Amino acid sequence: MPVRTLSRSLFFAPLLAGVLLFGGCSKMRYVDMQPLEQAGMSYATTKQLRELNVTEEEIAELLLVKQARLSDAGCVEVVRRARSRQQPLTDGEEISSLLSAGLKEAVVMELVRLNQLGLWTEEYKLMHQALLSDTLILTLARRRAEGLPAVSGGALARLKNAGISEGALIELARRGISDAEADAIFAQRRRGTSESEILRRYPLQ
Repeated sequence: MPVRTLSRSLFFAPLLAGVLLFGGCSKMRYVDMQPLEQAGMSYATTKQLRELNVTEEEIAELLLVKQARLSDAGCVEVVRRARSRQQPLTDGEEISSLLSAGLKEAVVMELVRLNQLGLWTEEYKLMHQALLSDTLILTLARRRAEGLPAVSGGALARLKNAGISEGALIELARRGISDAEADAIFAQRRRGTSESEILRRYPLQ
């Protein structure tokens, strides 16, 4: 090897070694899982989370949902869902809020899968508190996820207070009535219009 080439190789060798070293360190970044373990998360689950390269910020999000009694499997899934969208997990407070309000984990996880948190979180919580069913909440969420017209939870609660049955509420939500139509139905119901007649007037949209 020529002297000039050899000296150049000797110059770049330490630099290359440093790049490889720091690159390897970034992949092996240590994240403290102890807060999650103290909250009751199993070692097997923390190992899965390490493999998903969770960050310290995501650990804080996971701690919120774990303290709200989300299962270990749920914790892993919410991280995987965030990864599938190429985003960090940032929904911890919203998931925790729904669970703390009494929504079942299965319902909350379906809302996560439908990507229905964020703008709608507070509305779904209020629907639950108004004693609207899980089926009704998910009917509304699925229409929104599909980009279809959907009535608001507040309008449905008002119809429930007007004596509309659970089955009719679900059917009206499935048919995609608007809030304006819900107001009209409320008025019709107060005039004594039957549920069967109301349903005939509002076909599937």
